[in-house]
Amino acid sequence: MFRLPQLHGTIVPKDIEDIVFFSCDYDYFDRHGYALAQSINRTLGWMHVHCHIINEGNMDVNVLDTMSKDYKFTYTYEDVNQDFYKNLAKNKKRMKEGQHIFKTDDLDYIARRTYLASVRFMRIAHLFKYDSQHILQVDCDTVLRNGFFQNEFQDLTRHVCVMPKPKDPSVFIASAICLGTGQNGIMFRELFSKRMIEAFEKEIYWYVDQDVLRNVMREWNTEGRPWGNIPYKWNAWGQKRHDIFSTGKGDKKNDKRFKSAQLNWLPPHWKEKIYRELRDLPENIEL
Repeated sequence: MFRLPQLHGTIVPKDIEDIVFFSCDYDYFDRHGYALAQSINRTLGWMHVHCHIINEGNMDVNVLDTMSKDYKFTYTYEDVNQDFYKNLAKNKKRMKEGQHIFKTDDLDYIARRTYLASVRFMRIAHLFKYDSQHILQVDCDTVLRNGFFQNEFQDLTRHVCVMPKPKDPSVFIASAICLGTGQNGIMFRELFSKRMIEAFEKEIYWYVDQDVLRNVMREWNTEGRPWGNIPYKWNAWGQKRHDIFSTGKGDKKNDKRFKSAQLNWLPPHWKEKIYRELRDLPENIEL
């Protein structure tokens, strides 16, 4: 029987109105999430960032606590070990796409990646209980490119909103979702969390989060509840000048333009490494 691990950390206080939310394991936080949080916190003084971390035993509490002390940043976490992924029920037939994408027959590895991609949605009803909060959920491997005004953010996030895939509008991109406000926002968070948990109580497969999101929006629409589309510029896959956020989805995170956008916001050990990569400098040259 699937059960979510115990939740630890600090939930965003009720008086915080504007929130960008993301989730990841700690290695991914170190490489991408830190830069995402810093790009927001050091650009938009009014915005709060919340991160949910899947802790596999390597979480650096000092880094996270320092960010919480210095910026509008909170974090929650759950402790997970490898047995947790091994015990997830798996749909072996539908795992084939994951095997192709990750070039592995290790179903436990694919289950881990599937859980890391999905747990953010299971947690939204637990993390965001207040109907006055405006919340934009984004992928961890995202960076803020251009600032924006608070009223612009609240106009977007006031309603439940999703981002249709540009080349296939019937598919919604999990990289950006507005969780809505008021009673509709609370109901959406509870519905999405519930349906994602139900999916993990069955046999999972690599793109289960995409299927759940599509089915939730179909269910939401059938109930006649309002929702809207997130303009592509709010979390684009490319690097156009007027994009607000850019996501390093798939191989995009290895693109030099994406790394350049991250550079100023990285922790020191990554900043030096990425700087060398961008300048094609060997490691034995002093900066």
